[in-house]
Amino acid sequence: MSDTIHIIRPADAPRIARWLRERGGIAVWPSVNLSNPDGSWTTPAQQADGTPTPKPTWQAGDTPAVITEARRILVEDAREVKRFYVGVRVGAQGRTLKLTDGASRRVRRTLDALNATRDPHEQAWYVFDYARQHAVFSIPLARTPLGDWVRAQGLTDLLVATTAVCPGRGDGQGHATRADGACAFCYERVA
Repeated sequence: MSDTIHIIRPADAPRIARWLRERGGIAVWPSVNLSNPDGSWTTPAQQADGTPTPKPTWQAGDTPAVITEARRILVEDAREVKRFYVGVRVGAQGRTLKLTDGASRRVRRTLDALNATRDPHEQAWYVFDYARQHAVFSIPLARTPLGDWVRAQGLTDLLVATTAVCPGRGDGQGHATRADGACAFCYERVA
């Protein structure tokens, strides 16, 4: 069991909840690629046959952080706050596209302005809209524990609830047992 907190997007939450219930948790693989130091990959901890999931790419480290508790996974809702066109150029080898120097400066300035007053753990980020050639900037709105998010979305079929009160939740609600009989919130064996 890991003390890692993993942040996911709402679009990934149902799949992650299913992996917690059916595949022994999730494995978060850190990047060892020096060109992508902040990257990571999320996979089920186990394959369908129960064997550990192999690393997803050569860029991933050999040892993932395995998370087996829903309370260690936060679903982050975000809001788009800015979008603008960015210029691109062909890379030195002619095989990649890169931002122009001016576009890079504009992206950095925008991120600096958005993050100037934000908590270091809730920084703005950007992604590229390749179809429109835009940089899209977003800020986090709220982070909700996965189990609470699943319940709020009415997807309780992803968690099999029991009548026992879960001490890990602290709100008087019941355990949510996974296929292996452990609670998805406190990881106690309840079945």
